[in-house]
Amino acid sequence: MRCRARIADASAIVVGLGGVGRQLAMQLAALGVGRLWLVDAGRVSRRRVAVECYFADDVGHPKRHATAQLCHLVNPELEVSTSAQLSPRRLTSNDVLFACEPGAAAEHAIRAARPNVRYYIRVWAGQRGVRVTVTAGARPRVDVPRIDRERALQVVGEPGSHTAALAAGLAVREFVRLVHR
Repeated sequence: MRCRARIADASAIVVGLGGVGRQLAMQLAALGVGRLWLVDAGRVSRRRVAVECYFADDVGHPKRHATAQLCHLVNPELEVSTSAQLSPRRLTSNDVLFACEPGAAAEHAIRAARPNVRYYIRVWAGQRGVRVTVTAGARPRVDVPRIDRERALQVVGEPGSHTAALAAGLAVREFVRLVHR
């Protein structure tokens, strides 16, 4: 199966739609992923519009709905679902989970999803740099070797939309590598 077909057949879950999560969702939509599940309970804040790359019209709306709308503009054929919380019962062994929430929220999402997903990718961007960690779920397929790999990149400057886009780009690169196997 060719790489494009594998990506179109892939399913991704993005938990946390701040700066990194929103950038990641847009990049996955542009890449042509088949199914995208957006998970976030927050609303777009006026003071975070620029940093998280939302539009002024999005203020006050749920982040998951604003991001889903943008992803549909990028890729009208994309199957997008949204929810305020991650439901482990909806996960499958072909899903790749992206945890883009800081600290305890990401760890909670990973713990809930790990037994059910193929891989999880922790994405973090902050003042000290960008970090992307890729790990196999508890039930990796037999033909896929276990992965425990961490890629880190130090970024100079204040955190903002540029570091979020960089972190998302690194995460998408890892996603393509995993799907292409």
